[in-house]
Amino acid sequence: MSIKTPNCAKLLILFTFLLFVSGCIHQAVDEIAEEEISGQKIHEIEMRDFKFVPASLEVETGDYVKFINSDRYTHNVKGDIELGLFAPGEFKTTKITESGEISYTCTIHSDMNGLIISSS
Repeated sequence: MSIKTPNCAKLLILFTFLLFVSGCIHQAVDEIAEEEISGQKIHEIEMRDFKFVPASLEVETGDYVKFINSDRYTHNVKGDIELGLFAPGEFKTTKITESGEISYTCTIHSDMNGLIISSS
C-alpha cells in the first residue's frame, strides 16, 4: 500500500476555495450585524498603525460603535468597554448605553488609547 501526496495544484485549489469560503462567511456576519442595528447611527473606530482612529469620538447615547482591526497585528479593547481580542480583519460592534466619557486601551500595545464621549 502506498500513500500518495497531493500535488501543489490541488493544494492551491483547496487553499483558494477555503480563502473564498472564509471571506463569504465574514461578509455575511457583517451584513447581519448591519441589519440588526439598522435605523441607528453606526460609528467606526479602526485599529490601524498601532492607534485607534479616530482617537476621540463623539456619539449620542443609543448609537453603535463598530471597532475594526485594520492592522496586521492582534489588538484588544479594554477599559470602560471590554470587547476582548481582535484578530487582524475582525470587527465587533457595541451599543453605547450611557452618557459620559468612555475610555479604553489596547493592553497589548499600551500606547493605543481612545475615548468616546457620549451625550444624551
